[in-house]
Amino acid sequence: MSAEIRTAKPLPRLTRLLPYCPLPHGCALRPTFYGFVYLGMVLALLLGSINYNNNLGYLLTFLLGGLLLVSLRQTWLNVQDVLPVSARAEPAFAGGVARVLLQVRAESEHLALQLSLAPDCRVLTDVAAGALSSVELALPVRQRGLQRCEHLTVASTFPFGLVECQRQVLLALSCLVYPTPIRTAFVSRSQGDDNEARQPAHMSVAAGFDFSGINAYRPGDSLNRIHWKSLARGQGLHVTEFEEENRGGAFLALALIPGGNLEHRLSRLCHLVLLASSRDLRYGLDLGTTIIQPDHGPRHRERCLEALALYPGGARS
Repeated sequence: MSAEIRTAKPLPRLTRLLPYCPLPHGCALRPTFYGFVYLGMVLALLLGSINYNNNLGYLLTFLLGGLLLVSLRQTWLNVQDVLPVSARAEPAFAGGVARVLLQVRAESEHLALQLSLAPDCRVLTDVAAGALSSVELALPVRQRGLQRCEHLTVASTFPFGLVECQRQVLLALSCLVYPTPIRTAFVSRSQGDDNEARQPAHMSVAAGFDFSGINAYRPGDSLNRIHWKSLARGQGLHVTEFEEENRGGAFLALALIPGGNLEHRLSRLCHLVLLASSRDLRYGLDLGTTIIQPDHGPRHRERCLEALALYPGGARS
C-alpha cells in the first residue's frame, strides 16, 4: 500500500532554534511557534481571570489547558510503533540528493507523520494500520564513497500543531555516491598500448575516439549516435562512427588525468565515463589497482561509476 505523500512545510525559525526535551522511549518534545502563542494566550486568560475573579474565565482557562495536555499525549502517541521494514537508496552524484525508497509499518493508524533522513528534507505522510506504506525520501550526499545512514527521524505535530514530538528509529541504509562530474576532454589510451599508458597526456575530445564519418542507420544502432544535422537536411537517418570502436575500445586511465588532487581527477574521469556512455562507445577504465575491460551499455557504465565511487580515499561514513 502506498501512503499519501506530501512535502512538509519548513518549521518556523523559532521552533528550529529550540532544544528538545527528552522523553521516555527515545522521544523528544518541544513546543512549536503556535504552541508558544497558545500558551501565552492561556496565561493571559488566567491572569485576567485571577484579576477580575471571573469564574467563566477560569473555566475557559482550564479547558484550554486540558486541551494542551491532550495534545501532548496524542502527539507523543503518533510517533510510536512506526518501524522501517526496508530501505533502498539509489546511487547519486556527490553534492546532489539521493532518492531513498522506504517502506514503513505501524500497528495503528498514524496521521501527518514527518519522516526524514536529513533536517531540511521532511516528507509528510499518513501510515495505515497494519499495512506497508511506501515513502520516497531525499538524502543529501556531499562526499564520494559509501555513505551510511543509521537513523530515520519520525516527527509529528498532530493533532493541533502545538507541540512537536520527534523519535529516532534505527535504520540500516547505505548509499553509493559517485564523484561530481567535472567537464573535461577525453583522456584515453588504446587497448594494449602499455607504454603510452604511463605517459601523462591531455588529448583533445576526439583523441582515442576519433570521428571517422557517418554511416546509414542500421536497426540496433544507438539513438545517442544519430547524426541529426543530416536528418534535418533531408538526407535520411545516419549515425556517427568513431575509429576507436573498430580497434576494440579505449581505456580511460586515471594516470593520464593531469592535476594533483585525487578527487578532482576522479570527477573529471567520471565525466569522461558519462560522455563515452552517452555516445555508446566501447571504453574501459584503468584506475591502477582496478581495471575494467572495454565494453558499452548501461551496466558497464554503472560498473565504472561504482569503481570510481569506491576508489580508496572516499567517504566511508
